[in-house]
Parts: sequence; C-alpha cells; structure tokens
Amino acid sequence: DPRVYPLAPPYLPRLFDPYADLPGGKPRLYFMQKRSMYAEATAAELVSMGYAPVPTAARGGPAGGSRASAVHSESWSFTGPMNTADYLRRLSGCKWVLNLDLKQSAGQVSAEASLLGVPTISVRGKANPDRLLPPQLLLPRSVSQAQARAAVRRIIEFYDANPEEYARLADEVRRTAARVLTPPPRAHLFGSLVGACCEESNLTSAV
Repeated sequence: DPRVYPLAPPYLPRLFDPYADLPGGKPRLYFMQKRSMYAEATAAELVSMGYAPVPTAARGGPAGGSRASAVHSESWSFTGPMNTADYLRRLSGCKWVLNLDLKQSAGQVSAEASLLGVPTISVRGKANPDRLLPPQLLLPRSVSQAQARAAVRRIIEFYDANPEEYARLADEVRRTAARVLTPPPRAHLFGSLVGACCEESNLTSAV
C-alpha cells in the first residue's frame, strides 16, 4: 500500500555505538526472524555449519533450550526481563541475522542489526533490507526451500572462509545504515515545518 510509510529506527550513536564493536571475532551465533519461511530447514543448515541460535534469555537467567526457541529465536521483549541494553547486546553478538519472512513488514530487526554492523540475509520486498543491504544478501521472494538453504549456506560459507571480506561487509552495512538512518538536523526539520505551515496558510488565504 503506497499510503503506508515504514518507519526505521533512527541512528542514535549513543544508543547503538557502544554495542557495535565487540572485541575479538564474533561467535557463530545467528538470530532468525520468527516468521521466517523454511525455518526448520534453515536452522538445520546453520547447525550443520557450526552455528547456534543466540540465547534468548535475559542476562543472568537460563538460556532458552527448547526446539521452538532454537528455530524461532525472536522471543525478546522490552516489557519482560530483557531491556534495550540486553537486546542490543545480544543482537550485536550475532554474526548473522536471517529475515526470510514474506510478510509485508519494514524489516525492523534488519535495520537495528545493520546499525550494529551485523549483516542480514533477507528476502527482497522489505523496506529496510532493500534500502540498507547489498544485493548479495537479498534473496528472491519466490525462492524454494532448497534454493534458500543453498543460498544461506553459500553466503555464510564464503564469508566464514574470508574473514576480511566479512569485516568489510559488516563495516559497509553499518556505514550505510548510519548514513541512511541518521535523523535530519533540527534546523532542517524546523524549516520544513515552517514551509509546510506557510504553504497551508497561503492555500487557506486563496480559498
């Protein structure tokens, strides 16, 4: 619907930057969007490559170990025991985010992950992934299960075998997100509001 405008999280350095640069290499952890298609098959593919879902329990609590939480790892909540800092810390600790959900959503988690320097493998047709991710990370919406598994494996195995390329990819994703999602200066917003008010006033006078 062209009348619906997806909202991306604004880039606030004080919020995202403390979690964006973790010391050392990232562990083989992934975060999968809960509505991702072929979730079971994709999770099995990731496990075969030595990856595990990011723990979803709040800091200091027991990690979720059920099959459901392993596959649909998006069970975090700002209203529960996990706060914003916990969420960003866990998301930044992932090496990959998978957003293979066909729902017409903005792809919020992809934008948040990008601001933390975590690449997302996504389907096309979502506002944030389409704006923020390089084409090699975007899969067609009509992808079959076998094609999705093969694509995920091909992408991840390439970057696992080439850590310098992964570092460049993570940096590119983060820089793109910071540039695109940086809010305009207050002066620009004020000027836009004044211009809109003046235009409305002129239209009213003309009537």
